[in-house]
Amino acid sequence: MEFDLIAQTDFASLEPYEQFITSLMAAGALVFFGWLILSIRDRFAAFRLPTTPRGELLIAPLVLVAFLGPQVIAAFAVIANLLPEPGSSSESAIYFTLMVQVTQILLIVFLIAHTFRDGIWGCLPRTPREITSDASRAVVTWLWVIPPVFGLLILVETLLKNNGIEIPVHGLIKKMRAMDQRGQFLIVVSAVVLAPIAEELFYRGILQTYLRRWVSPWAAIFIATPIFIIGHYGLFHAWPSYLVLSVALGYCYERSGRIAAPILVHMLFNAVTMVNLLLFDAPVS
Repeated sequence: MEFDLIAQTDFASLEPYEQFITSLMAAGALVFFGWLILSIRDRFAAFRLPTTPRGELLIAPLVLVAFLGPQVIAAFAVIANLLPEPGSSSESAIYFTLMVQVTQILLIVFLIAHTFRDGIWGCLPRTPREITSDASRAVVTWLWVIPPVFGLLILVETLLKNNGIEIPVHGLIKKMRAMDQRGQFLIVVSAVVLAPIAEELFYRGILQTYLRRWVSPWAAIFIATPIFIIGHYGLFHAWPSYLVLSVALGYCYERSGRIAAPILVHMLFNAVTMVNLLLFDAPVS
């Protein structure tokens, strides 16, 4: 999707995936300005985050082991030719990726259950009202952050293409169209369900909560953000977008006090990519 499509006035002339993204960005802009007007009316109360730390003191080495351990073991297994590379098109590589993600989630949940005062349930909505609140907050956050996230992504990709720089693509995404329906389904499960859960449990549920023992909510958000970006180091063209997205996810977590809302926001973002690839036949970049 080229950046100059924004200057086009004929919406019908755009490709289906371009129409989809443009529509989301337009809806997101309306939601953002509505949110900004309400924030100004309330004297920017939305930017004042709770100052009470959440959870108990965590043991940092265990946190790193929980999230990075499965990936390190996987890397050694690939080097030893015991497992295929995660980016390969074989179905065993997809199952391997799913296994790593599930292991990460189980280890992080175990840590939360044994270090947080309220266990894992303290991170989740427990009443219909909390479920409705988290879901609505997630959808609104997803919409108003779409314009800057996708706008930056389109701008950076256009600049790179104009300078002859190849845009990196995730290995499994690149191979996705060559796979059968079962392989594509497994990739969707990995990208839309497991990856958001694992990453938000770690970056927001554990890391940001851990930082909140010593620093303010906004400081914790901005300290966790570069770590989130480093976790996606291979997709360097998306770093500016990841910065905006990570701040929004951290803000959503602090405002709700629960991990469900940022997980849903993350899922919705990844789902947009899958919809573009599978339904609208968008380029993999």
